[in-house]
Amino acid sequence: MRWLAVLACALLATLLPNAAVRAQEFRAVSRVVLFSDPHFNPMDDPKLVDALAHAEPEQWPAIFARTSDRMTGHYGKDPGWALIRSALDAMRDAEPHPTLVMIMGDFLGHDFRPQFDASATDHSDAAFHDFVRKTMAFMGQEIMRRFPATPIIPAIGNDDDVCGDYQLEPGGPFLKDTLPTVRRMLGNRAPDGFDASWTATGNYSVRHPTVPDVRIVVVNSVYFSRNYKNACGKADADPGAATMRFLSEQLDAAQAAGDKVWVVYHIPPGADAYATLHNGTCPAAPVMMWRPEYQAAFDKLMRSHAATVLASFAGHTHMDEFRLTGPTDAYEGFVLITPAISPIFSQNPGFQVIEHNAAGRLLDRNTYYLANLATAGVKERPEWKIEYAFDARWNLRGIDLLSLSELNHRLATSAADRALWTSIFPVANPSLWHLEHGEQSPPEPVFRDYFCTESAVGTDAFRQCYCGEGTSDTALNPDSPK
Repeated sequence: MRWLAVLACALLATLLPNAAVRAQEFRAVSRVVLFSDPHFNPMDDPKLVDALAHAEPEQWPAIFARTSDRMTGHYGKDPGWALIRSALDAMRDAEPHPTLVMIMGDFLGHDFRPQFDASATDHSDAAFHDFVRKTMAFMGQEIMRRFPATPIIPAIGNDDDVCGDYQLEPGGPFLKDTLPTVRRMLGNRAPDGFDASWTATGNYSVRHPTVPDVRIVVVNSVYFSRNYKNACGKADADPGAATMRFLSEQLDAAQAAGDKVWVVYHIPPGADAYATLHNGTCPAAPVMMWRPEYQAAFDKLMRSHAATVLASFAGHTHMDEFRLTGPTDAYEGFVLITPAISPIFSQNPGFQVIEHNAAGRLLDRNTYYLANLATAGVKERPEWKIEYAFDARWNLRGIDLLSLSELNHRLATSAADRALWTSIFPVANPSLWHLEHGEQSPPEPVFRDYFCTESAVGTDAFRQCYCGEGTSDTALNPDSPK
């Protein structure tokens, strides 16, 4: 008995330090506000556009107060000031003192130029450029007003430019005009060479304010898009290749220094689920977000720097999702996609607050949404609620490759988890799926398309998953044995 007691004491002495280390790993030290795709439309009330165009951004709130539309927002439309203001206030209420605010792009509303031309008396190029500059300055001003002591990290989206959708000009007027606003948003975090990097491509890198050995690398993935055209710039310019070189250099430098990296961009890698679903049934070719040469280069970088990249963050799809990168039999990384503020695609407006530990590893993610968009503003105040916390909803500890791979497997094999995902994906608005006759989840082809977008980023892997070419007999088989 004595030797058993000695052995137990020795074993306890071994486990306690490990338990303490493990507890430390899951102790949150910082909270970060994430939002994406606000798609602000200051032309929401066309009667106000001339007054806005002649005023400075500091005067815009008083002008917006003149509108006759008292609704906070509308499904199927980009937000005016009422919804943007409500969302920013809700972020501040959810986390008044975050260590960071990260924005995954698309500040400007869809069809920005046509709406301006239809609303403004002077719709010359000069007047439009100035209006875009003021809109971006106004957005920066209002975000900083809610978070005056917080570094704000913005990325560029495909609608953010004066040339047109997916047509950001490298070194063009949008990048030059937004430089002062972005510098103010970063506070004193802007590194040496920031001005030149931003105005050239919109790429940059900053140190995390509370985790000094974590770098936040902001990549303008609009240049990677299959839809991108440098319509207003030099025809022989290749901003996508320049951006990929920037990412490679940043990852190499971080790896050499022993640092870790968060990568932030707007358009995620992988398939465009919506476009693929509307491109015909299998074996139609999947529609991918990025051009194949950029996807291949990105995959190679993520593979060689898998130990350096802690997480990637994106937006663009407007939904609440994640994507696993690398081969489906040996995932190498993941992308967390933040839902949109704009309800133009009929999901609820949402944002997120993530928690991470002292090493920059993600512990939890709380998703907030506007629960009464259809009625808010006239008789009701906007009601922002927490939709779910990742840890509690999925019973998974931490947000990393292991937990997301487990979740991915559960979505493929469990009808109950699939039903939860059906509600979460469109931010608590499952009517997006047009469910009928008591259905708890989308029809199999629809679910398969969106599930494969999350679990198979590569073109061939997505085709195999979506079209069933070479997939295992347990894939997408709800409640099959694990």
